[in-house]
Amino acid sequence: MKKLSFILLLLIASLLYFSCEKKEETQVVLGSLYGVVTDKATGEPIKNAGVELKPTGLRAVTGNDGNYEFVEVKQGTYNLYVSKAGYKDSITNNIRINGDGKDKKVDIQLEKLPPALTIVDDSGRAIDTLDFGSNEGIVSRSFNIFNNSDDVLIWYISDSDCEWIESINNTKGELKAGSTQAVVIKINRYKLEVGKNSTVIQIVSNNGLKQITILASGQNIVETKEATDLLAFAAVLNAEIIRDMRPSIAEYGFLYSTLPAPSFHNNAQKISIVGSSKIGVYSMRIEDLELEQTYYFRAFVANETDTVYGDTKTFKTISHKPNFSLSLIKSTATTIDAKYSVSDTGIPLQEVGLCWKKDSLPTIENDHRMFGNEAKSYSSTIEQLLVNSKYYVCVYAINSEGTYYSSPQILATQNGKPHVGTNQGCTEGIDYLIVSGTATSDAGIAILHQGICYNTISDPTIEDNVKEASLESTTFSCLLDGLQQDTKYFYRAFATTQYGTEYGVVRYGITKYGPTTLNGYVKNQAGNPISNASVEGYSGVSGSTTTDANGYYELSLNIRSSDTYQFRAYKEGYQELIKSIDLTRGQTIQSDFILAPDGPDQPSGGSYVTLPDGSFISQTVDLGSAQWYSANSLCSSSTLGGFSDWRLPTLSELKKMYTYRAQIGGFPTRAVNNNNYWSSTPGSRSGYYYYVNFNTGEAGEMPRVNSFKVRAVRSN
Repeated sequence: MKKLSFILLLLIASLLYFSCEKKEETQVVLGSLYGVVTDKATGEPIKNAGVELKPTGLRAVTGNDGNYEFVEVKQGTYNLYVSKAGYKDSITNNIRINGDGKDKKVDIQLEKLPPALTIVDDSGRAIDTLDFGSNEGIVSRSFNIFNNSDDVLIWYISDSDCEWIESINNTKGELKAGSTQAVVIKINRYKLEVGKNSTVIQIVSNNGLKQITILASGQNIVETKEATDLLAFAAVLNAEIIRDMRPSIAEYGFLYSTLPAPSFHNNAQKISIVGSSKIGVYSMRIEDLELEQTYYFRAFVANETDTVYGDTKTFKTISHKPNFSLSLIKSTATTIDAKYSVSDTGIPLQEVGLCWKKDSLPTIENDHRMFGNEAKSYSSTIEQLLVNSKYYVCVYAINSEGTYYSSPQILATQNGKPHVGTNQGCTEGIDYLIVSGTATSDAGIAILHQGICYNTISDPTIEDNVKEASLESTTFSCLLDGLQQDTKYFYRAFATTQYGTEYGVVRYGITKYGPTTLNGYVKNQAGNPISNASVEGYSGVSGSTTTDANGYYELSLNIRSSDTYQFRAYKEGYQELIKSIDLTRGQTIQSDFILAPDGPDQPSGGSYVTLPDGSFISQTVDLGSAQWYSANSLCSSSTLGGFSDWRLPTLSELKKMYTYRAQIGGFPTRAVNNNNYWSSTPGSRSGYYYYVNFNTGEAGEMPRVNSFKVRAVRSN
């Protein structure tokens, strides 16, 4: 009984205990604290900042967006600690988490500390680049590490794999606050690439990380050129030394291999010359190469301490097949002259020649001929071929590897016809032409006929008129007689062989007409003869003479066609007179010249006519050609017929003279050059006067300094 009572008491006590414990838990109030940590100067979020809530000991790290958060924080008052390397620590006190279930936001701004590790130049200015430039003499430069903090700065330079940085004098150290340490960089310029070179050196410390960029410009020392004279087993390598080294170059040459980037470290073959070199191009021949193999090569130069390489180039050895070229020089009816060349590719030739076959591909089993056994250019003749036939022609060459052929070319013999030329120039007579030509034929082909064929139409043939020439000479001339006067004849040389007739180019000649005679008298305005006056062709015709004591002249002219031609008569003391005269071939034409004196007084005489409408009187002969003022003076000073009122016609009178020009007479009946006549009517501009063109009847105005024809008129 006692035992049961004890158990009941123990059970009641347990229930009372757990009832009390549950009551205490319901009294705990939880909350949440969050916010963002940012840079005070820039407002940018700070990631990886440490955040601690004291005295709870809870810790958090900000994310990329700078946010932090503490959840299930008990009701109470706390202090918030925030830290980040390079920033001042931040403490925010008395942050109250209430028991109302609401979240608490606290944003923190951190103030950046000044950098402890700084890279400066000798003047203390911060730098991030050290540039050696392109000056060959500058191989070392320095920068300084400065401790900008209040604590000791422990630093070191991380390893650099840059091969052209030769040494760094200080790679680690300790600096007291405010102290500076110099670092000297030395470079090897011979290991620089051509152009800009760049590498980065990192300085690591217990208070920050810095880096500095090292720059240097490299210049060519040696340049690899393309390989030349490629053969099956040999080649010539070329390079150019641009400048010397320090110390001077002691060895130079080439490295070559079947693998890329040949160097002294990958078993490349070397060909070189030991000793100093001159700046400029050098070449070296390599042999015992593999057939049709690609090789990599590059030039190198070296001194006591350094080796410098040029760019890598490639070449491929050629096959053992010789190289050919073939072209036609000329051909005849039975021969072909060919020009060709053969290269031996490094394997000596045993035989070189031509092979040919009509209408199909040849081999040396067909027609062929050996012309040599050297690699060079040849000019050879294939003979005894068929006339007017096509042949396939190949160059062949034999070496120790076999027989090889060039690509075939189709070369043709000539048609067997002669070679004919019509010579330039001919002798022209009234009813004949003397012309010449040439005719030759290929060897063994006889010319049966040769001469000249001709007609009055183009492209004469032997079906037209023919004059044969002797076969004794390759150059011949023929007299084409019994021709019509003043007629164009087309002619060309011809020659005939058993294979046909060939012609030269077509040419032409014009037979002459019988002489045309122009005669008459040169007189003054009173009708008196003027002796020793000159009369000559002025435009379109040549010939000249002088008058006799009676003023008579006569010209024998050779004109091509009946037309209007200009002549002039002149003598000292008289005004020159230019006159248009209609000439008919082979006939005698009479025309007189009336010359006016140079002075103002003119004798009476000459001729004039009243216009059919009776409006005014016109002289029948021009007073000459002159500028406007002289033209006006010529008219006003004329005393023809005893009248002193002759004048220059007005524009309307000049137009009427054109209308009645046939009745007045003395005007050209065909269009001639400068057939303008002055009028007395002023133009629309100062210094201009109207004229009439007696070729067309059209009027115009021109400056008075122009020289036009003059015809005087007077009122009726």
